[in-house]
Amino acid sequence: MNSGFSLIRPFAAFILFLVLIVATGLLLDRDHFKFALRCGKISAAEEARIKETVKHFNSLVADLSASMGKTNSDDLPATKPMRHKLYMDTGVSAMAKQVLVYDLASLEILSVKWHDPRTAIVRTKEAWNYQYRNAENKAELDIIKGMDDEFRYVLLKRKGKWLVHRSSGLLKELKHAN
Repeated sequence: MNSGFSLIRPFAAFILFLVLIVATGLLLDRDHFKFALRCGKISAAEEARIKETVKHFNSLVADLSASMGKTNSDDLPATKPMRHKLYMDTGVSAMAKQVLVYDLASLEILSVKWHDPRTAIVRTKEAWNYQYRNAENKAELDIIKGMDDEFRYVLLKRKGKWLVHRSSGLLKELKHAN
């Protein structure tokens, strides 16, 4: 009778040990612990949130440019350095007394990859139309249609929200590399 209890104690200790490891992992860093348990995969819902962030970001960038920086930046899903870059670009156009109006003709998300649970790399194929207008009377100065390029976005997860930290056109990167 005593031998039955001697088998239960080590098993109970092992179960308690596993529960403590899981609880400690969740308390210390929930995102990294879940990422490790999923063998480096993110859920479909999280991937959908990442894709939606890129789409929302692009729609607001177009508004930001057309308003010459008068759009509320709190709505922009971007880190502070990225918001500063966008406003600086808008300011340069304003100093030239021009408004660059962006029109996103198409956006296709090619891939979403992550190296850790708080950093995502998104590749897209985008077609943009650009229109330069006079800042004072809004007269059209120049129009460029069908600028197709692949873009790379680096997103960071901050306080449960995905934010665009950097973006760049891949064709532009390849030209600078050569």
